[in-house]
Amino acid sequence: MLSIVYASMRAKNEVMWKDVFIKDIQVLESMQAGRKAPFYDVGKFSAIMDCPTHHFHK
Repeated sequence: MLSIVYASMRAKNEVMWKDVFIKDIQVLESMQAGRKAPFYDVGKFSAIMDCPTHHFHK
């Protein structure tokens, strides 16, 4: 059972994460459109296989 003591903290946390995720929707939807492109190769399995991602994570 969830404690009433932390109810306000959970409510604030929920609002924060909804704000974070709502900003991702447009980005993810635009990525889906790109995946329909004829030359899309279904992506990479790891950062090592994807040079820009690999360099970003360095």
